[in-house]
Amino acid sequence: MTATSSAFAPIRGFWQARQPRERALLAIAATLVLVTLAWSCWLQPALKLWQSAPATRIQSAQQMVALQALAAQAAVLRTQPRLDPERSRQAVLKSVADLGGQASVEGVRINASLPRVSAAAIANWLQAVGPQTGARVVRASLQESEPGFWTGQISLELP
Repeated sequence: MTATSSAFAPIRGFWQARQPRERALLAIAATLVLVTLAWSCWLQPALKLWQSAPATRIQSAQQMVALQALAAQAAVLRTQPRLDPERSRQAVLKSVADLGGQASVEGVRINASLPRVSAAAIANWLQAVGPQTGARVVRASLQESEPGFWTGQISLELP
């Protein structure tokens, strides 16, 4: 007798002691357990991965496009000359006045108070003033005063 056959001797004895009908039920139960185990461990995760692959590929493509856009924007920003801090401050203050707002300076922070300005004008202003002066928005509190027009405060920080 080999070591393998002696290891399975108790199982073989248990199996031989069962009636044919009981063996059939045990075989069906063991098959169900193995099928369930195979489904939950191998087949279901593989199926979920296979089904989510197109969405993951689309999401990855969108992220790549966004990263390429940011890289292009960074390349453009690197080519633009930076203003010195005083000129940057003056440019931001002038742009706030051009919008009809008022601004106060606190160190490197400029607090702009904007009266009834269109959303498009605010967006254009932020897109223009940021790259030109290096200013970034650190706080904004805007309320819609009437449809399409906004009033509020925007705080910018200069480099």
